[in-house]
Amino acid sequence: MPSDSLAYPDYPPRNRQSEELPLFDLRIEDANESHAFDPNGLIGALVEDRLPLGGPTVGPSDISGRPALRYRELDLAALLTPDELRRLVSLALHPDEYFVLRDRYGLFYSIHHDFYAPETGEALQPRFE
Repeated sequence: MPSDSLAYPDYPPRNRQSEELPLFDLRIEDANESHAFDPNGLIGALVEDRLPLGGPTVGPSDISGRPALRYRELDLAALLTPDELRRLVSLALHPDEYFVLRDRYGLFYSIHHDFYAPETGEALQPRFE
């Protein structure tokens, strides 16, 4: 059972991977490499503009259909463009992006109720404005 199925009963996990990453192990994957981060390291890479976002893409974005990289968190593997990935890490998704991800995957840590209003999709704690 995915680890967040009990934590978010209103929006249970969907379309998840059978292999779950360890807690605090986050990945950005392009067609050639997987880049591992802990949560603080991922934020630091974003702040310092060191996110590995220039590699060959792996498929179309779940949100926009544009070329995307894979973001992995626990049993989630979402395809996001570099800009969408920056907004996810920054806790600053646009409401329509939040709803697309929630509808496709259910809630997961990066979009849970502390960070986004479930009724409106408004970012409640954006890291950067």
